[in-house]
Amino acid sequence: MTAGEALDPIAAPLTYPGAAPDSPAVLVTEAGVLVVRPSRTGALGEWRVTLGLGESKALDDVLRERGAALTVDRVPVLAVGSNAAPAQIRRKLSTAGLTAAIPVTAVTVDGLSVGVSAHVSNAGYLPATPVPDSLAKSQRMWVTWLALDELQTIDKTEPNYDRVQVPASCSIRLTPVQRLSECWLYVSHHGYLTQRSGEPRTLIDQSGLMTSLLAEMPALTDLAGTSPEEWISRAHDQSMRDGIRDLFRSSGITRSPDRDIWAAPEASSGDQQ
Repeated sequence: MTAGEALDPIAAPLTYPGAAPDSPAVLVTEAGVLVVRPSRTGALGEWRVTLGLGESKALDDVLRERGAALTVDRVPVLAVGSNAAPAQIRRKLSTAGLTAAIPVTAVTVDGLSVGVSAHVSNAGYLPATPVPDSLAKSQRMWVTWLALDELQTIDKTEPNYDRVQVPASCSIRLTPVQRLSECWLYVSHHGYLTQRSGEPRTLIDQSGLMTSLLAEMPALTDLAGTSPEEWISRAHDQSMRDGIRDLFRSSGITRSPDRDIWAAPEASSGDQQ
């Protein structure tokens, strides 16, 4: 199954963070996912979109034909969780009545790793959050390039997150010779989960993550049951989700986000993540 055919993580929570793009650069549309061929030195708007039957066009030309914002008018947002999944992008925009036409590009990141937010989403999964990590080098992540209305829409789906600028201590490279001088990302205001040793817990597949937490924290089974499937089935209950969040805190495995590292946040509101 390709990323364009996969279910979004809200519909299938145990698949979180969802299927990432199958190519290093794509254009997510309402009808599918178009492959974009990166250029080592060319501007993003000049990268070629594969249209089939040997035809290709510059990305900006395709966006212009669709009545969408050009790349120069878009805001780069680093996606460490499901916002990189085409199915999730489509769901979030269609729910707001917007037609998808969003470039998504692979990037190489130094100084950040992908951790686990210390809360449970409405859908039941344990979502990602970035964690500052000076030892993290050449991490492959994704950037979504959002027009203003798309950015505002995504903000509204992230009530548990603050959108902040990526700190200068982190390096994001679009290609080996092109560095993004400014980029945004969403940081959980619940903090992130740690191992008992104090090291940040790394995001893994949801079934493995839930199974390990249930084994390590017997009290968690009273709230979430004994399996990932039971966890998800109980997640419609807000008291269950709140109880798990509070248990994480009382068990000492939650670390608050470091406000000295992240830039001043922009407010976001909504009801999905």
